[in-house]
Amino acid sequence: MKYLLLLSLLMCVLALTLTSCSGDDKDGNTGPEKPVLPSTDITVDANSNLYGLISDKAGEPIEGVVVSDGFQCVTTNVEGVYQMVKNENAEFVFYSTPSEYQVEVSKINSPTFFAKINKSKPKFRQDFTLTALDKPENDFTLICIGDPQCKSTHTNRFKNETMAALKKTVSESSLPCYGLTMGDIVYDEPDVMTTMRTLLGAAT
Repeated sequence: MKYLLLLSLLMCVLALTLTSCSGDDKDGNTGPEKPVLPSTDITVDANSNLYGLISDKAGEPIEGVVVSDGFQCVTTNVEGVYQMVKNENAEFVFYSTPSEYQVEVSKINSPTFFAKINKSKPKFRQDFTLTALDKPENDFTLICIGDPQCKSTHTNRFKNETMAALKKTVSESSLPCYGLTMGDIVYDEPDVMTTMRTLLGAAT
């Protein structure tokens, strides 16, 4: 249950700033658009079956990034490599963004600090590329949206009332703003999720 809740929260985080890559399918975001797979090999233990490289835009490795499969956490080594024996129930791999780097998001501001694990592969590699900030981001405003539960008949009100108020809050903030939806984004109409993703991503 804790794993499902954590995963739900991570998938619903929406960056609300302009300073924040994904493959959006018809049901939503599944992670980075084009996984960065450097031509250079990385060294991992023989028993590790979930691993990858985390580097910056210049290709420099980033040490100390926390990476998880939802059941355990590891950190990248001096070569920017993370590795683990993944839990058999793991569905995604994701990392915690260091304060020196921006939160990576898609074109509609959905998070891309995670990727779906391909369970058909005995060993799965997923690399991530981070974008450095001009300075560490140690202070920000967190906006939590509690269970909007929108039906198709509610989306106009959500756009014209909720999002209008949210945009006003963001525009008046002197700090970077990030949003977290607390689940139950739509009611009993799954197709409404696409509309809601677009609306929530337009808060910049």
